[in-house]
Amino acid sequence: MIRKTFVILMGLGFGFGCGSRSVSTGAGGETGGQDVPVAEGLTEVPWHPGDDHATDGVPPGKTTISQVQSSDASVNCTTDGIQNPATGLAMADMVVVSPRFVASWDKTSGQPKLHGYWVAEAGLEASAPFKGILLVVDAAAATDFPPGRVLSVTADHTEYYCMSELKATDWTEKGDAAVPAPVVLNDAAPLENGGDPAQAEPYEGVIVTLHQVTVTRTTASDGKGWFEVGNGIQVVNDFEIPWTPVQGATIASLTGAVKYHFGKYRLAPRSAADLGEGPVAEPSPEVIGPDVPADGEVVTPLGKVFDIQSSDTSVNCSNEGNNLIQAGVGVGPVVVTSPKFSASAGTEGFYVADFPVGGAVSYTGILVVVNKSAGVQVAPGDEVVVRGDYKEYYCLSEIYATSVEKTGQQPAPGGFPVDDPSPLENGGGPGAEPLEGVVVTLHDVDVTAADSSDGKGWFRVGAGIEVLNDFQVAWTPVAGTQLAALTGVVKYHWGKYRLVPRSLSDIVVAGQVEPTPEPVPEPTPDPVPEPVPDAFEAAAEVPGEDAPLEKKPVLQIQSGDASVQCTQEGNSTIASGVALADVVVVSTRHSVSASLHGYYVQDPVSSWPLGNNGKYTGMLLVVSKSLDTDFQPGDLVSVVGDYKEYYCMTEVSASSVQKVGTADVPDPIGVAAAAFEAGGTVEACEAYEGLRVMLTDVQVTDVTGGTQPSWWFQAGNGIYVADDYGLKASVALTQGQALSRLTGAVKYSWGKYVLVPLTAADIEVQ
Repeated sequence: MIRKTFVILMGLGFGFGCGSRSVSTGAGGETGGQDVPVAEGLTEVPWHPGDDHATDGVPPGKTTISQVQSSDASVNCTTDGIQNPATGLAMADMVVVSPRFVASWDKTSGQPKLHGYWVAEAGLEASAPFKGILLVVDAAAATDFPPGRVLSVTADHTEYYCMSELKATDWTEKGDAAVPAPVVLNDAAPLENGGDPAQAEPYEGVIVTLHQVTVTRTTASDGKGWFEVGNGIQVVNDFEIPWTPVQGATIASLTGAVKYHFGKYRLAPRSAADLGEGPVAEPSPEVIGPDVPADGEVVTPLGKVFDIQSSDTSVNCSNEGNNLIQAGVGVGPVVVTSPKFSASAGTEGFYVADFPVGGAVSYTGILVVVNKSAGVQVAPGDEVVVRGDYKEYYCLSEIYATSVEKTGQQPAPGGFPVDDPSPLENGGGPGAEPLEGVVVTLHDVDVTAADSSDGKGWFRVGAGIEVLNDFQVAWTPVAGTQLAALTGVVKYHWGKYRLVPRSLSDIVVAGQVEPTPEPVPEPTPDPVPEPVPDAFEAAAEVPGEDAPLEKKPVLQIQSGDASVQCTQEGNSTIASGVALADVVVVSTRHSVSASLHGYYVQDPVSSWPLGNNGKYTGMLLVVSKSLDTDFQPGDLVSVVGDYKEYYCMTEVSASSVQKVGTADVPDPIGVAAAAFEAGGTVEACEAYEGLRVMLTDVQVTDVTGGTQPSWWFQAGNGIYVADDYGLKASVALTQGQALSRLTGAVKYSWGKYVLVPLTAADIEVQ
């Protein structure tokens, strides 16, 4: 498919042949004489990086962004692949116009492979067509250029599936300059319905603003984005902005970089500030904003789960990705077969099935995913109608719901007995696909391993049948344990079919009496939804035995409402007897008080959700000095204790802690220094509380630090640094001193997010 069909007639040539580059610098080359819209009142301020420059502000031998973007290789790109039209380009100075984001992930390690920055030609007061581009840098370089940083870059010109990029091979930071103002598009037509190349291509890589646009879809129509506004204008969330689109909401000012992605021009906002929204309607807790059909609109008729799961797209799925198959599907009435569980940081899931349940069950169950912010309340036995988009999420069939409406009540379903478990053995085969999303029961199986074969699950039974713990069931598997019955939903996960128990009653140890389902009361008129139990509510006691503690990752605690929404100024115990999933120690001990030692700990990298980048995975662990612990970075420890909010600093006060192994210490996370300025904000910093972060290129601005205990110095514009590890005696700092890197754990102290360097190496002086 030809993406770009128009030709730019230019006084400037940009050609490639025989491995060489030939660039003409004739006058008029900046716009190429093309009739493209330009922001009203646009002016350009010449940028003079030094004495050796031409009269047009571009040093001899340099290439401008506009030369790359208006080149034939970019404008007339037709190859759906990765091409390198030119290498080793010495670029004219450019200014960073966005924070850093992850441009590419390493599929093997799950870690960032490339970091991305949107950049523009330095010296512009306002953005302009062809003068912006995506700059990608190897993530191993650990860069974190802030918006406004001027760079001198040597780079390769890459067309990544016809998205123009500069792949940096060398760079120098030259100072700071103003970030150009966005181009205001008074006519949004260039970006509508995926964009018209003849109109949209000049804005690829450029920051633009649309005014007074309406959210028309809360998901992308092709599954490759975030939401849509206006007439099919696609928006992507490359910067992981914590904002929930609501259908019908008006966005007064929507700003972002124009990105060519999966055959469409899309808008990539850089922060919440780029989403200057108007009034937003509150969603109903029982129904997620169902679409109201317009006059003449055909409402999609309701179908069955069977229609989706037995389709060729589902049964023969081979595309490893998050793929939208059909928008606007509806199923129901269906019966809810599981409680809710946390599917990701922003979504939750539950399973539904065609009913009546029983008899033939093949292809009758499916996963439903909803935004957590929608507040949907469902429970097993609820009869519901679900509307949304059918997706294949790495070949797991699911409905990403835009509306869930409760219509009645059914008996809470049990598991369908599977007498022959072979379809699920050793990761499962084709015979398991009809059971995907279905609740099944296996009888008389043994726990053969207390872990999964690939590190992606919980434990194994029988001949390699994998079990997952999505519902955080409080049970400790022990190899050799005989199970009279094991019930769960069949889920396709990381290339294997796995069983997902929904509660403790789904795991029946031999010798126990298999529980019978509790009777379902008749519904009363206008029922009030039951509140969802708090994530740390104590598990119900099991008569005759002590239930083992459910192990929780730090991520579950730090991203919970009690932590994120904390307002209680005191030493508050949120939950007692909390067992942490094994955590890796990332610091040596320090003295927290006269009776307590402190360690910073973090979830191991292998446990992070895909794309999480470590957010919410760190916290402070405090241990009584009487236990005489001396853990070292890299120790893997098992912890039980009380979860506390100490004046809104999240911590676990350990009642028992022991070393169980070793693990790699996660690298510090690169964060823009601006996030911590003026003491930081919840929105910018809370996700990093308890984590090690790294800031680059900051200056010591106050050697006294402040008035509170342990505050050491300030950097930049009110970035507070504490000396919990007694480094002040060995690290001498002076007013105005430049620091190339400043690394530290993030601590919430006296109402501010404070950095705590752990060693002298965390403070790198230029």
